Amino acid sequence: MTSYRAKYFDGTKPESHLVEVSIKNAVLEIIKEGEILDHWPLKLIYRDSTHLSIVMLACQGEDDARLEILDKNFLKELQGKTSVPKKGPLNVGTKEVLFWIAGIVAAVSLLFMSVKPVTKFLAKKVSHETERKLLSSAISFAKPDYCTLNLEESFALEKLLSRIYPQSAEDKNLGIQIHIVKNPIENAFALPGAEIWIYNGLLQKAQSPEEIAGVLAHEIEHVKQRHVLETIVRGTLLTSFLSLAAGDASGALLVDPQTAANLLSLNYDRDMEASADEGARTRLKAANVSTQGIINFFERNQKKGIEIPKFLSTHPLNEDRIQKFKEDIKSEKSEPLLTKQEWAALQSSCK
Repeated sequence: MTSYRAKYFDGTKPESHLVEVSIKNAVLEIIKEGEILDHWPLKLIYRDSTHLSIVMLACQGEDDARLEILDKNFLKELQGKTSVPKKGPLNVGTKEVLFWIAGIVAAVSLLFMSVKPVTKFLAKKVSHETERKLLSSAISFAKPDYCTLNLEESFALEKLLSRIYPQSAEDKNLGIQIHIVKNPIENAFALPGAEIWIYNGLLQKAQSPEEIAGVLAHEIEHVKQRHVLETIVRGTLLTSFLSLAAGDASGALLVDPQTAANLLSLNYDRDMEASADEGARTRLKAANVSTQGIINFFERNQKKGIEIPKFLSTHPLNEDRIQKFKEDIKSEKSEPLLTKQEWAALQSSCK
């Protein structure tokens, strides 16, 4: 009769006993220092599948007692004498692990797939005024140096804007406020509360009023399609989910810090950018504004940076966007937005 090493937990104390086990007839004997501590009928032994990395046996009728097998050769002998090991507890455990992994992957995938439609739905239910109040503290860090425009500059901006906004009853309800901000950076962007900022750096470097109109048409579409709030809510939801998953419920109450910090340059996803481009194309076409302006804007930015592969980019590539706007040039019936004097006045804003 062969003995094998094992750890025995009697079920009354957390510590274990180093024992020897042996099979005698149809019984498993558990022996310590020559004394039989317990004996289990083989037909009542089963594998405790909650332990995946070790072989842990239990016996019906002694549900609290456990036996950790330390000698693998014991299993070979046991397999020949009982059907319990033949069920392959370890294999069952592996299947369980795979099942749970597949379940977790499916749950996470479902979560991320559901976030986008949920945030889109929520964003459309919040007014711009409510959005402005909710996020006022989040954007309080931004202290813009608004430019005060003289009459000529204001007239030029209003004349340019009136061609592309408002164009519909829905537009009139947006309540968009456009500000020129003193900043040398060549940029314009939408903010919470239907605000759009244009840096005077963009005004000075733009090649035509049509370029400014093209950029504004794109940003107006971000506001109209609620991309600003949708992006913020999505970032907050994901942060909350991750916080809740980590056991920190306080995360559910916070605006995602990274999103709040990036309010001046929100990262819209590829679908949002493409949708804003399509909206801008429709807006420019309805206003008889040439798309060559926004094409010039994209081409100038294309020369500044290095394009990354499309499959890695979260934005449509500039080349793809340029081609889309070029499709409209052949059929467009463009009319000038401003006179040379009016354009010169607008470009001189904030100087």
